[in-house]
Amino acid sequence: MPLKSKISTADAEQPRFTFEQGRVELDYVDWQDKPVKIVFDDAAAVRWQDADLAGPQERDDCAYEILDSEWLSIHLDQNAAEPEHRHLRLCFNACGVFDVICKTFVVTRS
Repeated sequence: MPLKSKISTADAEQPRFTFEQGRVELDYVDWQDKPVKIVFDDAAAVRWQDADLAGPQERDDCAYEILDSEWLSIHLDQNAAEPEHRHLRLCFNACGVFDVICKTFVVTRS
């Protein structure tokens, strides 16, 4: 399910993230050369991958919620996540794919 209205990764550059005590902060520069920060709270897992991923969509410059996520199911089965957690995927078409399992997120733009 696309998250285009909330998150845009179109032509984004310089993505970087930190993961500390269940909080992930993702920073990047958007297509207008403006900084974007997304804070994911109650994060259970995070991963960055340069390689193409098989998924419900082509690798592009969009953000998605992955429904029926196998990765989330693994975390739920091992009690590392709760039913309120969501699997989000942010595709940075030129540099990689960012996945996070979290409960909520907030986007701020400068």
